Amino acid sequence: PIVGVYVLLEPVTPPIITPAYSFGVGLDISWDAAFAARGIDVWLYDHTVSTPPGLPPRCRFVRKGIAGTSAGPDERTLAELVRENGHAGSRDLLLKLEVEGAEWGVLESASEPLLCQFQQIVVEFHGLADGVGGDRHEKIIAVLDKLARTHQCVHVHGNCDQPPLWLGDLVVPDVAEETYVRRSDVEGRIGSVVRSLPMELDAPNNPGWPEIPLRFAAEG
Repeated sequence: PIVGVYVLLEPVTPPIITPAYSFGVGLDISWDAAFAARGIDVWLYDHTVSTPPGLPPRCRFVRKGIAGTSAGPDERTLAELVRENGHAGSRDLLLKLEVEGAEWGVLESASEPLLCQFQQIVVEFHGLADGVGGDRHEKIIAVLDKLARTHQCVHVHGNCDQPPLWLGDLVVPDVAEETYVRRSDVEGRIGSVVRSLPMELDAPNNPGWPEIPLRFAAEG
């Protein structure tokens, strides 16, 4: 099913996920409200806005940002927040990262045991096209390889609000929304996949621009 702009796997009802962590809220809390409506507690973080309007029950907003390493009073690391909120022993967490490029440092710094506490991770990756053959290429590959050790990517959507990079017949979205599920939860249940994307559950980020066509042949 689609929740906000991200495709996730069912089931996402308590006690399967409790709670959800949402970083990069802005003024649109539709993703967060959708989970709260399912009875799931959501912790919302964004240091760039005041309290979002229409905050529903089960949503707790904190005006702080997330970083790979703590840089000041307005930022925390993922490990610090999980510990401070009393979730250090939980393995049923959900993570959403929509933090305009800070996701690379967050995931680079997070330990694998910490990442394994999250049943599903949805993340908007930025600067993918800029990283092709550039100085950031090795860091991008290292972060994606690290995440792949603990989680299986099950969906990718190219954000058409930013122009992609075309390399002949191949296309690299500069921004991509990706869904990951914990490998230990789906071991032996995901095989080879060949799919053209976007699919019927996806929605364009900018209705005025065409979707970015993607095709994958991947091993689970």
